[in-house]
Formats: sequence, structure tokens, C-alpha cells
Amino acid sequence: MVGGYTEAIPELDALADRVDAWLTANRCGSVYEVGCAKGYVVAQLRERGYHARGCDISQYAVDAAPPLVRPLIEVASATDLPWGNNAFAACVASNVLEHLDEAGVTQALREMGRVSERQYIEVPTDRDPNFDHDPSHVTQRPLEWWEAQCRAAGLQDFAVVATETLIG
Repeated sequence: MVGGYTEAIPELDALADRVDAWLTANRCGSVYEVGCAKGYVVAQLRERGYHARGCDISQYAVDAAPPLVRPLIEVASATDLPWGNNAFAACVASNVLEHLDEAGVTQALREMGRVSERQYIEVPTDRDPNFDHDPSHVTQRPLEWWEAQCRAAGLQDFAVVATETLIG
């Protein structure tokens, strides 16, 4: 298996496929995943030839990553990314931003825009029937709101996808 993982995780394989397609279409060779947990998607993207790294707010997640992935991920907040301006061609956040309050969303988007030229974001919207099943979900808004927040944060080349549209 990729990156030291012993079994596939279908939902994350599907995310890696979506991100790969978007990165390819946008000609991005480097990517930073915000909220990467144990780095599964980072490992998938490395295997596919991308210069991929990631961060997660959870020390536990980073420590629990397989040894081959651990050097590629770090503990960091989405609102204070540990990289310089335009360090990556792209930033990815899937099922992350809804865990922040609105001020945190704004700051995280600004940080993603600071460290990358392009951004790919997946969020549950107000149409997601599963939003309330996770008590750590804080911000639930329509897709248009998320797009407006990206523009207000200064992002110019971004894609926002409603996660509920991805359910098979």
C-alpha cells in the first residue's frame, strides 16, 4: 500500500482522485493539504508524482501517521500555516473549514491564499443532511456563501465543492 498504509480507505482514495484531477487540470505540481489528519491523501498524491505535504491541528493524528508519511506532515492550525508566501502551487482543504467559526474561516482562507496560488476546497453546505451528525461542525452555509468568503479573503483562482454533491 501507499505511504506505509496497510489498507485502502475508499473515501480518501476518492478524495485523492478528485484532487489529482483538479491539480492536473490546473497544472499544479506542488500541493499542501490543510487538515490532512494522518496524511493518507498526502501519501496518495506523492505516489502520483506531486510534491505534497500537509498539516493537521491534531498532534495525535500526526504522531499516528505511518513512518513514511510522518516527515511530510506537521502540526499546524489552518489559521496560521507554517510556510512562506506562495510556497505551493495549490492548497487543499476537504471537510475542514466547517469546523471553524466564521472568523476562523476567513483567516484560514487568507492563509491558504498566502501559501498557494490556487485553492481547492470541499465543504458541507446548508443542504447537507449529515451536517448536524458531527458536533464539531460550526459553520454551515450555502455554497454561494463559501464562494463569497473565498473572494472576500482575496482568493482569485479557487474551486469550492459541496461535499453532499459527492455522495454516490
